[in-house]
Amino acid sequence: MTKRRFIRGLVYTSLLAAALSIANKSFTYFPELQRIKRDALPFLNLNATYDIPNVREKEQITQQSRLEVTDSRQDLEDKISELFIITRKNFAKPIPGGILLNKNDTRRGQLFGRFDSYDPTKTQKSVESISNRSSETGKRILIYDEGEGGYVLRIGTLPSAEDIGNYLTNNVLGKTLSHILTPEPQIDKRRKTVQRLLDNHARDLALQGIDVVFSPVLDVSSELSEDNLIRKNKRSFSSSYPTVLDIATMYIDALHNNGIKTCGKHFLNAGLPEGGDVHMSEVDYSKRISPKLRSGNLYRKLASVLDAVIVTHIRNPSDSRPFTLSNRAIEYLTNPKYNNGRFKGLDFDGLVISDDLSMKGLTSFVETAKLTPRDRYLTQDCTTVEAKAAVLALDAGVHSMILCTAQLSPIINGIKTAYYNDTIFAGKVDKAVEKYRRFAEK
Repeated sequence: MTKRRFIRGLVYTSLLAAALSIANKSFTYFPELQRIKRDALPFLNLNATYDIPNVREKEQITQQSRLEVTDSRQDLEDKISELFIITRKNFAKPIPGGILLNKNDTRRGQLFGRFDSYDPTKTQKSVESISNRSSETGKRILIYDEGEGGYVLRIGTLPSAEDIGNYLTNNVLGKTLSHILTPEPQIDKRRKTVQRLLDNHARDLALQGIDVVFSPVLDVSSELSEDNLIRKNKRSFSSSYPTVLDIATMYIDALHNNGIKTCGKHFLNAGLPEGGDVHMSEVDYSKRISPKLRSGNLYRKLASVLDAVIVTHIRNPSDSRPFTLSNRAIEYLTNPKYNNGRFKGLDFDGLVISDDLSMKGLTSFVETAKLTPRDRYLTQDCTTVEAKAAVLALDAGVHSMILCTAQLSPIINGIKTAYYNDTIFAGKVDKAVEKYRRFAEK
């Protein structure tokens, strides 16, 4: 009996070990499982090494040189395709202009950890596969990263924006900083430390061959907006506009010094509304004008150094359309004057990028709102809600679009049909193509 129990125990132990090994490999290859496990099975958060989100695996990698591809895009479909930034999950024909790396491309999950970790080797392999595809097709593909750090986990180990801001202004060490810094009473020394953190992060990105970063975050979060996603994930540097400007300027300088393009986000300010999550719902902007003026002034001060601006889907109160589909909002961003010259604009001359076309803040508007006759005319042959959204965004003045989940082909077809049906829309698409080309070659 004792021998049988021993053998049975040995079998059970072996099966358990095998199951744990398989589970751990699953987390390694699919790190998005980490959040599900952390929330559903918190008692498994046993490995203290992974108790913070900015942990780096120890693998060493070689410098990745940015691939110089003489772009061969000639026909309309290829030119329109270049306006889209997609994920590797949807990487097929047509060839997009950019790939946005996500957790599965850059991170490693841990069965017994609270957070996943940055994996340089995994990231390098992802970048190499994109570069190889670009070489094979002769079509330029820029490589994008979120660049936020902290709780938005992609490349590198940058602390959260909120922790950086609190350290700089108040000498407070948050969770993502306490393991690497000690308090420093002199603000000049703290500022040098923040600059060093940003410089090191920019060098990490350059080492991996990253072309563009979706940062800095220019949202100024309100302490009253407890349910705001920007605030929940500690993505805003501060509730002080001067502090956000100061750190954003340092971040832009660090990226530019390493040959990386920058995208300020989220225009106009996703950090203020109480319901700031436009992934799953529509969000109306506050009726108060003063925060929007201060936020606009922040973009105005950075307009000459930002390479691109990402526009959010939060509703514009002046015309009840998401900013991405609002002619007035895009005019405000890109023109010296807007609303028939009545008001001063921000005069931004860089690339205007729409946030993900699959977000509910955009798709629910397109599906349920009463569209104008022109909207209906331009989108009459679109077969998906994302295709309609893309056409309307281009017509509003957007140049490029992020597409994380939906298929690209039906969107391209919808834009092509609208292009041939309407000369004004065709001119806007041609302008967007030229704008993206200049951005890519900058």
